[in-house]
Amino acid sequence: MTRLAPPLARAQAFCDLRGIPTVRSTTVFATVLFAFVPCSFEAKATSAVAVWTPDATFIAADATMIHYENKAISWKICKINVSGKIFWVSAGISRDVGVGFSVKQLVDDAMARGSSLAQKVSIFESEATKGLTVEMNMVYKSKRDIFNQNFNHRDVLEVMFSGYENGVNYLLVRSFSSYFDFINKTVKIITNDRMNCPCDDNSGYAVGNHSAIDSELRQNPGLLNSPLGTGDALRQLIGLEIALTPRDVGPPVSIVEIRKGVPRWIDEGACGPGQTNKK
Repeated sequence: MTRLAPPLARAQAFCDLRGIPTVRSTTVFATVLFAFVPCSFEAKATSAVAVWTPDATFIAADATMIHYENKAISWKICKINVSGKIFWVSAGISRDVGVGFSVKQLVDDAMARGSSLAQKVSIFESEATKGLTVEMNMVYKSKRDIFNQNFNHRDVLEVMFSGYENGVNYLLVRSFSSYFDFINKTVKIITNDRMNCPCDDNSGYAVGNHSAIDSELRQNPGLLNSPLGTGDALRQLIGLEIALTPRDVGPPVSIVEIRKGVPRWIDEGACGPGQTNKK
C-alpha cells in the first residue's frame, strides 16, 4: 500500500494521521462500469472517510446513489447505516435485484448473528464473497468484455464497520475484488484487504472516490489533527472530492462522531429525519 491513487480511481487509503497517507490504488470506477451490464444495479459512487481514535470513530460520506438499468439515474440517500449497534458505510456494488444481491441485507443478517464485531464481520465477509461470486460470474457470462476491462483484478465492494465492545472502540474495513480463474474457468472473489483497529496510532481509511482527498493529505498531512477539528476536516475533504467528480459524488455531506457506541451527528446531511437507514 505505497502507491498514490491516480485521478478518477477508486482506492483504499490507510493513513497514519501524523504523516502522509499510503494508498493501494485500483481502477474500478462504479459510474462507468454498471451502465452496460444487462440487469438492474444500484451503485454507491461513494466518497467516505473514517477516522479511528481510541475514544471515538468519525465517519463522513457524501449522498449520491446511482441506479443503472437502461440509463443512469441518481438520487440522494443516507450512506451512514446502522445495523443493531454497528455503524457501517460501503462503496461499490450496493444491490442487484436481478440476482437478489443486497449489501444491506447481508450486513443486517451478519450483525444479527455473531456475538462479537469480529465474528459478525467474518460472517459478512463469507456471505458477501458468495453473493459477489454469483454477481460477477453473471457479469462475466453476459458481458465478458466489460468484465475483463473493468472488473477483472479490480475492487468491487468496500465496507467500513464501527463498533464499541467491552470498553474498546473498533473500526474494521473489508475490501473485495474479483478475478477470472483460467484454470477452473470461473470468476472468484477474494478479500484483498483487511484493516482492524484498535491501531497503534490514530488512523484513517477512505473508500470509494478519494483522489482529491489523497492530494490534499499529501499537501497537508496534518489536516485531520488540525485545530479545525476532525468534523471540519472531514467536511473539507469530502467537499474537495465533490468538486472534483460532481457527477459521481454529491452533497449533502453527512458526518457522525461515534463515542462509546453513541452517535453525535456533526452534520446530518442526507441522514436527517425520515431517513430509514439512520437510527
